[in-house]
Amino acid sequence: MIIRPTPFVFLKRVAVITLVFAFLPSILALLFGVEQEYQNSGLASVVPSFALLLLLILAFVQFVIVAVLFASWYYTSYKVTAQEIVHRRASFGGATSIVKTPLITGIELHFGPLGRRLDYGDLIITSANQATARLRNIPNPAQYVERIQELVDQALTAGQMPALSSAAELITLGENNQVEFKSSLLWDYRRAA
Repeated sequence: MIIRPTPFVFLKRVAVITLVFAFLPSILALLFGVEQEYQNSGLASVVPSFALLLLLILAFVQFVIVAVLFASWYYTSYKVTAQEIVHRRASFGGATSIVKTPLITGIELHFGPLGRRLDYGDLIITSANQATARLRNIPNPAQYVERIQELVDQALTAGQMPALSSAAELITLGENNQVEFKSSLLWDYRRAA
């Protein structure tokens, strides 16, 4: 099962970047007197207005940042299998195993104010060695809690020992490697009594 972060994460990041780029460049241009430097440079003959130059630079930088944000959202995922949960990042870091599925002892949901309204949140996973892993910005997190818990239950059921049989049943089935051991334990028990 592949879990991808919700698209609202991408939209939140774009909104923050847009707000930053709406005010920051103008303030920096005023503080450092960049417009006067522009008027004195040869660039003024190529681009007739400082505001137009600022707009072109901001549009390019903002496009690059939005493209990077989109790629980081699009290529980030969590792969959940019966063996482990792997976090694949968009960066060159590759994939990292964050928890072994059979070792999961608990899964909690955490919602922010916006996440509660738009039905996305974080899954906080506790493992048997008391380590916690956090799957961030998961859409429909309650659904994924159930599906992960099913995988954990399957992994635990698959790892259980088969039911013990009596010595007579094992002999009739043709088992002879462990029957002697079990019979000798029974003999020791009867002798002690």
